[in-house]
Amino acid sequence: MRSTVKNAKPERENQPGGSLPVGELKVSLLEAFVLLACLGKRTAVAHELRIEQGTVTKRIQELERWAGTVLVEHQSSPAKLTRQGVEFLPKAQAILTAIEDARVFKPEPNMPTAPKVSVSQLRAPSGVLKSDKV
Repeated sequence: MRSTVKNAKPERENQPGGSLPVGELKVSLLEAFVLLACLGKRTAVAHELRIEQGTVTKRIQELERWAGTVLVEHQSSPAKLTRQGVEFLPKAQAILTAIEDARVFKPEPNMPTAPKVSVSQLRAPSGVLKSDKV
């Protein structure tokens, strides 16, 4: 039986499993979840991310609303992932790894680059700027 998170916002109920659209997934939610899975304590996650412990809980709950399922047993200490949380963890880690890889991506030296354009080369369409006199 699949557990769903209570209190999902009504406008999101038409999403599969009551989840949020993909575009509303925030990296900070994934970071909090992965760190909680690794560190086991919300206080440790809060310290690592330099946020309040309540913010960690809110981020996990928001991720659960997005996923449409409970990922963490909220009453356990140290934190314990649900079956769905265990299944989701490698996916969350892969997403964070892909984001980090994209952030540090540097083109190879022999890759062509886009031509540089200076602001003086740009020209607004006629009539857009009041001072545009040709």
